[in-house]
This record gives sequence, C-alpha cells and structure tokens, in this order.
Amino acid sequence: MSKEEWIRSRYWLSHFLYSRHSRSPINWELADTDSVDLRRLLGRWFTGLRQESAQSGPWLIARSMQEQAYDPYFIQTLRLLVKEQRYHADLVGQLVAKMDLETHGRWSHIKAATRRILTKYRRKLLGPRFEISILLLTDLLDLALLSRVEQRTDSSVIKGVCQNIATDKMAHIVFATEWLTLAYADFGFIRRSLRRLRLRAMWGVMLFFAVGRHGRLIKAIDSGRWPFIQAEYGLISKRLEQVVPYYRETLRAALDAQRRDRFAKPNYHI
Repeated sequence: MSKEEWIRSRYWLSHFLYSRHSRSPINWELADTDSVDLRRLLGRWFTGLRQESAQSGPWLIARSMQEQAYDPYFIQTLRLLVKEQRYHADLVGQLVAKMDLETHGRWSHIKAATRRILTKYRRKLLGPRFEISILLLTDLLDLALLSRVEQRTDSSVIKGVCQNIATDKMAHIVFATEWLTLAYADFGFIRRSLRRLRLRAMWGVMLFFAVGRHGRLIKAIDSGRWPFIQAEYGLISKRLEQVVPYYRETLRAALDAQRRDRFAKPNYHI
C-alpha cells in the first residue's frame, strides 16, 4: 500500500459516526418464549460471543498509529469500530443476564490464557493484514450464526439483539473487504493466489472449530452440521473474489470504483 490517505477512510468514518445513532430499540421487558434447551444453547453461544468481542481492535489501533499516522481518518474509523464491538459485548451481556444462563466451559481460563499467548506471537509475525483478515472471517462466521438464530428463535428480545449486531457486523465485513482489497493490490499473481489459499484455509479451520464448539446449537437452529459447513464454505468463494480478485482486471475495476465513488454506499449483499 502506498503511504497516503485511503480514499475510503472518510466515508467509513462518516458511516460509523452515523451508525451508532441509527440502531433499532430493544424492548427488554418482553418475555422469553424459547424452549429451555434452546435457551441454554443460546446462552453458551452468546457468552462466547461476548468474550471474543474487541480482541484485535485495540492492537490494530496502536499499530496503525505507528505505521499509518498519515491517515488519521482510518485510525479514527478503527476506534469507532472497536466501540461498536464493545457495544456488542455490552448488548450480549444484558441478554445473557436476562436469560440467566451465563456459563463457563471446562478449562475456560487455561484456553483463554493459551489464546492470548498465541495471539501475541501471531501479531508479531503476521501483522495487521492478517489481523484484519481474522476480523473479516470472524464476522462472517458470527453473521451466519446470528442470521440463523434470528430466524429460529421465538424471542423478540433475542431477535432484536441479533438484528442490531448483524447490521453492524455486515458493515465491518464490507469495511475489511475494501481495505484488504487495497492492501493486496500491490501483490503479484502468485502472492495473491497464496493469500486466497491462506484465507480459504483459515476459513476452513474456523468453521471446523465453530462446529465443534457449537454443533448442538447449529443442529437446533439449522438443518445440521454438514449442511451448515457446505453452505458457509461455499460463501467464502464470492467474498474471496472481492478481497483478492483472481483476475488483474477485476482488481483494477474494484480499485477504480473506490477512487471514483469515494463516498458511495457499498453493496452489503454477501
């Protein structure tokens, strides 16, 4: 990437400044009408979702202040994105408290400590592009589960929480997609192809662990584990073609669109 302001920084800053004032209200007084078993599964999943919120954001902000000080709008955009992630954690915290189902898995403290150590060395070795790739894939996976939970649940409160978080995560996905497209633009064909393979492998690993951790929930809200894997793994092909286009002409068209329509609202369809 050239050391100049990203042409879309100001649009995304404006978007995140506005989005926090346009959220749908949630009526927390409504009764929960889901079955006990589904509520238990949802409680465990929401607890994990809360614990994983805003893990990479502060590090990305600090790193961007060192390496991209020439683009203050991008840095401020990351700050607002992290605030949205923290808002999601607070929202889920209220929901889990209402459901009275906050649970901690076995060896949760050891797993959390191990994850922190691995994350520390991963960031040193792989840098911001890899972290934003993880942000993109994590939000894609969360969005898949949020949309299915919203369709399956009978609780208006859970539907409202899912809708609020899903709307924000959709914007995060498009933001990460646009930035990574620019970040990979200087790569040659071989490096771009290797990045596509790496992103596909990362997605496969994340799906594998998600199905292992939340398999019972996926079975309860969807047609089963294997159909879920097939549907979501197929989804990444379209997103990868946007992030790391196979053809150079497609990449040029995507970059030209960013320059030409610097304040255009992006297409949120996945």
